[in-house]
Amino acid sequence: MQQSTEADTPQSRRPEQTPVVLLHPGGVLASFWQPLAADLHHRYPLLMPELLPLSGSATDWNSWTHQVATQLQAHSSAPAHLIGVSLGANVALHMAIKHPALVASLTLDSGQAGSAESKAMLRVLSVLKRMLALVPTALYQRLMLRQFHGYTGAARSALAADIQRVGKRGFLLHVQAHAFHNVGAALTTIKVPTLILAGANDRLTRSGAAALLHERIAHSTLIVVPDAGHGVLISQPLRAYNQIIHFLQAQQ
Repeated sequence: MQQSTEADTPQSRRPEQTPVVLLHPGGVLASFWQPLAADLHHRYPLLMPELLPLSGSATDWNSWTHQVATQLQAHSSAPAHLIGVSLGANVALHMAIKHPALVASLTLDSGQAGSAESKAMLRVLSVLKRMLALVPTALYQRLMLRQFHGYTGAARSALAADIQRVGKRGFLLHVQAHAFHNVGAALTTIKVPTLILAGANDRLTRSGAAALLHERIAHSTLIVVPDAGHGVLISQPLRAYNQIIHFLQAQQ
């Protein structure tokens, strides 16, 4: 079942407001957004779709994109600011390409265009599968939770529950889908303002991925964040948050 979380009530929605769609990274679900959503929901109507693990194939991107588009159209008549991290950033790219009328702006944290050459990614996935098979489930959950900063109390408990819900298999399916993600040829069709966030120490995203996005997306701004790894919102949440708020305010 495809799910989403709405952070506002029907009474608080105004059709003229530009909504914000938050698209989480792989291995977790919508609870990832709780620290940011706690502040953003005072400023914007929020939609936080849950990109559940599917088949780990090319069809996943079509399914996730259709899900987000359908939920956004049901939620608001206005185009939305899309903010995505890693997996979520790549779904945002698919949205901007396939449903441009629904998108007001993009914020891409550790996103990439992908590649038609998926063999290297599949080899990495094979190694990852073998490694995770050796890691006890409880240890995997602790290691996943440890990388997320700024989560306390109920927010941390919700994140831990989502990590458990996705599990090792779901995480692998999220990762595997990236082997079939390839939108490089269509990037020049994206015309909305776009903020590209990249970690200077990101070892997971393909080399030059952020620069390629910046080169091919006409109205884009690239910010490389020092001391940040894959997922600037994960490794340097305050810096990423400040950049996102400044970017959103500039769109008003």
